[in-house]
Amino acid sequence: LSCQDRSHDARAFLFIIALHTKMHRMQPPTRSLHARRGGSANGSTVTFFYACIAAVPRLAVLVGLILAWASYSTIYVANFQQEVPIIAIRTELSKVGPLSVWASILKSTSPLEVEGGADEQRKVAIEVGVHTPTQCISAAELGYVLHCFEPSPVSYKRLEDGVANAPPGTKKRIHPHQEAAGPASGMTVPFHSTGGTGDHIGEYDMWKMEGRGPDPPEGSQSAVDRQKRGTIINVPTVRLDDFINEKIIPAADRGGHRGNAAAVHLLKVDTQGFEPSIFSGLARSIHDGAIDYIIFEFWPRGMDLLAGAVDQCSGRTVLEDLSAAGYTLYALGVESHPKAPLTGRALEEESKLRPFIGGTEAYCRWFFELEGKYPSPKGQEEYKFGYWSDFLAVAPGKSLPEMSI
Repeated sequence: LSCQDRSHDARAFLFIIALHTKMHRMQPPTRSLHARRGGSANGSTVTFFYACIAAVPRLAVLVGLILAWASYSTIYVANFQQEVPIIAIRTELSKVGPLSVWASILKSTSPLEVEGGADEQRKVAIEVGVHTPTQCISAAELGYVLHCFEPSPVSYKRLEDGVANAPPGTKKRIHPHQEAAGPASGMTVPFHSTGGTGDHIGEYDMWKMEGRGPDPPEGSQSAVDRQKRGTIINVPTVRLDDFINEKIIPAADRGGHRGNAAAVHLLKVDTQGFEPSIFSGLARSIHDGAIDYIIFEFWPRGMDLLAGAVDQCSGRTVLEDLSAAGYTLYALGVESHPKAPLTGRALEEESKLRPFIGGTEAYCRWFFELEGKYPSPKGQEEYKFGYWSDFLAVAPGKSLPEMSI
């Protein structure tokens, strides 16, 4: 039971007790009747009759108290046994963006498992969803081995070009993969491709938060609209548990150095609402603590759209699974589309009101409530894209690195 539920129950019990006290003070008119009847047997009968009448509401209240307590106890025990513990979300990074956290973690730790070690003894970082190659290249420049996953043909071409132009020592540490991370390997999934930041899995119109619908007649769209609409292609998938187990751990074992070190030092996931499916394919690695640090986007609207579960906060399972595995969750800053009713400094101030200690459901629903609190101005297109934040998950036994922000 939530604290709010308990406060309601407490008020109900106080009301019942007050009512019981009030009834207790009500006395039947036995003395005056007995006096008028002269103490006759008939008077005694009337006295008994009025006493019974006065006792009925008091007995009813007493029975009500017993039944209410039994119901309360049953519900409380059931919730105590079954309900997922409320997860506290840390606030130390609540004003920080994901790219700053990515850079700070990489800079604050050595890229080598063993100082002066060979290339196969370098720490591994993975980026899933690579709009630009900047993060992959900068991490490789610091000495990390990078695996960069991007299914969009346009974005993948940017990644390849960026890697080709990198210095030789950096280039050899970057491994591009034109695949979509997902719940299973060897599948294909539909992918909305434009080469922009909004590329995503599925046949959806993210701006309108609905299905994509049929293509309009030839020549009925402007070049800009055609670019925004993009095309639907089928892309292959890989389960990250499989990839880590088959590609990363064996290489580390060959180096003979890993011991108890995690297979992956840092993972970043930004896939426009597909995160729950990706994390379902990471269950083993998360359970084993095989990843030290995970940065991921938490976009309730996008997650619900891809899950076919409108307003259900389906993405909160990602937070709950990470917490159950012992990861500490740090909420990052809240973001929005530039056309949102709430942006910039006003959004930053509002984001301070997030329910960090109310559990994952409350945290998720805060983003929906924000849309209702700040609707689109009259005369403008209704804003349906929603708001989001990122998270940093820190594995058990790992500390939050110093942030150079």
